[in-house]
Amino acid sequence: MERLKLIIQNRRFLLLTPKGQAPNLASQALGAALRALPGQWRDRFGYTPLLAESFTDPEAYAETCYKASNWEAVGYSAGYSRHRADFYLPNDRPKRLWLRPLSAQARQTLRAAQLPEGCRAGLSARPMGTLPVNVQRVESLLEVFCEAPDPRKKNAHYPVGPVLTLIGLAAQEGHRRLSSGSRLQCLLPGAHPHGSRSLRFQAHRLVARAGQPAAAGAGLGRQNDSSS
Repeated sequence: MERLKLIIQNRRFLLLTPKGQAPNLASQALGAALRALPGQWRDRFGYTPLLAESFTDPEAYAETCYKASNWEAVGYSAGYSRHRADFYLPNDRPKRLWLRPLSAQARQTLRAAQLPEGCRAGLSARPMGTLPVNVQRVESLLEVFCEAPDPRKKNAHYPVGPVLTLIGLAAQEGHRRLSSGSRLQCLLPGAHPHGSRSLRFQAHRLVARAGQPAAAGAGLGRQNDSSS
């Protein structure tokens, strides 16, 4: 998650010329854009991206321009579409994921223990924080919020008590929007918890105490697979 901003996404690619009028225009345009992209991104945002990603629908397109401009197909999305800000619904049409290095050593740099100076400004804050209150106060918050009425008619896999408690803890940690930092749904999937004072560890405890499994990808939302 810390290096996610070093991977940038081609969200939309469209040619307005009639089909067949300009052979190879799509691959030439993609190639020119990728050559100019690192420098322009650095001038605008202050750091150099390392990889570009794009998604295509293999049922609708031949994807020839991606192959011709040296993109690499690496797999498929999970097959979900965005439904409201942080919720995703299955669409039964997985998209093909393409990657394109923006420099000769892009992948090695992305995996390196230390990033070069030109990339460091693209690092995101660590997604998991330290619990802003002690464990006893967390349990006290949970008891209060478990008594709150639940206004949700849908997407209520997790009980309202743990959800409100996590929102309260994130607010005390300094997050002012649900989309800031790690996003609250990232606390719930089953990654390894790191100590009794981490938000992730407490997320598992709170949901377990309320009698619901901490299953991945439900309740507060499913992590974006960029498959819209």
